[in-house]
Amino acid sequence: MTPEDDHPAASMHGLDVESLVELSRPAPSPMLGILPFAGLGCLVAALVTATALQSPLGMGIATGFLLGSLGSTFYMARLAQSARDERRAVRKIDELVTLRQWSDAATSVRQLMSRPMRLLVSRRAAVSLLARITSRYGDEEAAIELMRDLIDDPGTDPSTSFAARCNLAVLLLRTHRLGEANDTLDRLRGDMRRMQSSIARMRQADDASVAEEEPELKIDDLLDAEDGDGPPQASADVPPSPESFVPAALIVAEMYRDVQTNHHEEAIEAFEQHRPSLQRQLGVRFSDALALASASAERAGRSDDAAVWWSDATCLTPAAELLRRYPELADVASRHEGTVIPAHPLAGGGA
Repeated sequence: MTPEDDHPAASMHGLDVESLVELSRPAPSPMLGILPFAGLGCLVAALVTATALQSPLGMGIATGFLLGSLGSTFYMARLAQSARDERRAVRKIDELVTLRQWSDAATSVRQLMSRPMRLLVSRRAAVSLLARITSRYGDEEAAIELMRDLIDDPGTDPSTSFAARCNLAVLLLRTHRLGEANDTLDRLRGDMRRMQSSIARMRQADDASVAEEEPELKIDDLLDAEDGDGPPQASADVPPSPESFVPAALIVAEMYRDVQTNHHEEAIEAFEQHRPSLQRQLGVRFSDALALASASAERAGRSDDAAVWWSDATCLTPAAELLRRYPELADVASRHEGTVIPAHPLAGGGA
């Protein structure tokens, strides 16, 4: 890790956020839509000319049309390759951010966004990564504006918009804008309830249609079934139904709000209720939920749970990084600094 990575506010690596946002806007390409048809037309014209004009002049004209078709095909292939390279660059930056190699990530995102990008979807992903990098280097205001631009973009897909609003809520909480953050989280929770209700109605309609198509059981079949072992027991590993699913980003953001507003029992309850789902969805970032739960447990008088959860969190992520993300963890960090519980599985258990 470089010194600049150790001290996030030391340098922004020359990231001019406003310039990068403007420079990376895809340039309009009015000819791109008709280029495939032009290439196909040139190919057809070459075939027709070569067939109709059996002369050196006709062959020359056909060759010209053929070269035009090949040129358009080559140009489209170059555009497709450029788009693939762009997607690979975005994935590489995402890997650098995940690995917390912030210097390399900042350099790569500056190189990528210093010219018009080919694909809008890649640009939106790059803007989201730029927001994370600028937040990492202490420019919370720029990160908030980037997230708002991403949310306001009518072309942003629902999942990206939802994730951006969760990140925006965390940034607002970090900058102590509790009212705005609370409004954002309430809207997100409302969207989740509406989506869950829609999925539940769809499943009920599907179950009703299936029940109507099922043949009527005879009494002999029911009597035979009583002699068996009964219905199979539900497996404990069955994933939650879609209508009960809650994104981990929303749970963590709400836990952070509960920590700030001293609703520690609610934060602990959310953590314990959704713990398996949080582990599946977050991976290494499960440390965020563990650390927030530890802070709430410490303030709720559950010091043993706080020690276990803080130990698990710092096994996944360094304490300094957790404190950067959530300054409110300072008290639990100071109390349980260096706490290690070897008998406890890595981030796997807890009271």
